[in-house]
Amino acid sequence: KQLGPSANFGVVNRMGFKNILPKGYFVKYRVEFEPDSYAHVFCGPITSGFPMCPNCNLPLLHILTLDLSDKRLEFGWSHPTISLVYCWRCGVAQHPFYYKQHSTSYSIVQYGLGPNTFDFPYDNYPVRFPAAKIALQPLTEEEERVISGVTNAHIEKYWLLDKWYNLCEPRHQVGGFPYLVQADVLDGVNCIQCRDEMEFVYCAANDCLDERGICGYSWIQLMYFVCVKCSMICAIQRCD
Repeated sequence: KQLGPSANFGVVNRMGFKNILPKGYFVKYRVEFEPDSYAHVFCGPITSGFPMCPNCNLPLLHILTLDLSDKRLEFGWSHPTISLVYCWRCGVAQHPFYYKQHSTSYSIVQYGLGPNTFDFPYDNYPVRFPAAKIALQPLTEEEERVISGVTNAHIEKYWLLDKWYNLCEPRHQVGGFPYLVQADVLDGVNCIQCRDEMEFVYCAANDCLDERGICGYSWIQLMYFVCVKCSMICAIQRCD
């Protein structure tokens, strides 16, 4: 039985992946939110040390850099920051994208080949999107429960169109249990180097300070996973 948001159930992760940060945070990047004092950066120029996209030879797209001096984000990463990047201009977007962080650089480990699908993401796609400082807003217990309920099919989405309208689409979220557009297809993700299971760290959505959006479609999201032991990052695209 599918229930409304008032149903009495807890936050349950029935997906086949681990969370490296049990607490979830929405990424708030608009001017009405006071940014955190940490050096978190949403979009903008790509972090130094990244190569060009190995498939299309264009700059990779910077989604988010997290300053790991923020005590809320302690998960044993052996570098002071972590930068989350991608490429939507070519076939990289159609396959899991693995890259490794070194002391002062990053290296691409595995990526998709070939051109992107026709007419995606959109014409005149930018090299970068406007940069913004961010605030990490903790999800409330009720928000966590509602997201879990929708993802695990305890709650019909139409229940969310009133009080919980802000949870009706994928959101930029660090840690916790994210809203998933394809809850039944994402199993555990393994590190390409050590083969251990990677852990979820960030979910990227479409919205940004460019009204066209990061990819032009609200129901695409990027799931980022990390292997702390290998300093490996994996990005996987999901679309409804």
